[in-house]
Amino acid sequence: MKKKLHLPYLPEFFPNYINIIQRRLLDDMRKFYLLPRFEQTRSFPDEEIYEKKLYILSVIYGSMSNQLGDMVLKNIDKWASQSDLPKPLIEDYIRKARCHGVRQFRMWEISRIRKPSLFPPTLSPG
Repeated sequence: MKKKLHLPYLPEFFPNYINIIQRRLLDDMRKFYLLPRFEQTRSFPDEEIYEKKLYILSVIYGSMSNQLGDMVLKNIDKWASQSDLPKPLIEDYIRKARCHGVRQFRMWEISRIRKPSLFPPTLSPG
């Protein structure tokens, strides 16, 4: 009886413990890293805000089960430099986000996002 008795019983006693831990990890990554970084973009010059927000949002909505997550992981170096987020954070977040309640994001949705015009429609030059 040199076996530790509590180890075989833990997974059966808490059958969803891995899902609960992963969901909590994703929530904390969003709350303490991704969303604060998104909010910090307000202090950037206007021409940088739009791109930085898109890069950070694509990390938030990317997962292993959508094309956005695939695109981010294939271009991880660019995403890390453009979003100012650590590369391991981006990789871990997207790899864990596959089935834990993160809204699925379709690639065609990103094409609907337009850079805001500097001029309202009534004041546009020309």
